[in-house]
Amino acid sequence: MSPEIPLIVEPARLAASGEHLKGQLRLTDLERVSDLILNRDGTVKFDLTFMKDDQGMVNIIGQLSAQLTVRCQRCLNGMPIQVNSPIHVGVVDSPAQITELPDVLEPVVAEEHKISIISLIEEELLLAMPLSPLHEPDECSATKLIDELAVKKASPFAVLKDLKK
Repeated sequence: MSPEIPLIVEPARLAASGEHLKGQLRLTDLERVSDLILNRDGTVKFDLTFMKDDQGMVNIIGQLSAQLTVRCQRCLNGMPIQVNSPIHVGVVDSPAQITELPDVLEPVVAEEHKISIISLIEEELLLAMPLSPLHEPDECSATKLIDELAVKKASPFAVLKDLKK
């Protein structure tokens, strides 16, 4: 984590002064993401702006980006992907307030008026990652095998059509 970025922040206080946080997190700091990636040596870069909307709700708007190596679900080999994702978060103090947020904002509950920057970035990165990453068919080592297995075999019921005659 960038040394000047705090681990825990008070979003309402930062939004009141229009704070801007920019930094990066090591992938090794993101426990939930580390099981889904093959190379944990990289970083996630983020750029967050804290603000209040017209209704006085605290919003966090920004961007994250990371170069990840994930497992192709077709051939099971590693494949690099670039993740670039916008962040549009509405901060609420309780789950009951989630219904008050506009649909374009993802809710984050600030327990005791605080949130973890690591948890926020990790959650947004998980949402931005593909559910089932796949190489392009012409780049995947399993494509030829799949094509060979997909060759139509004669149906065992094909002889029955001769009985109709």
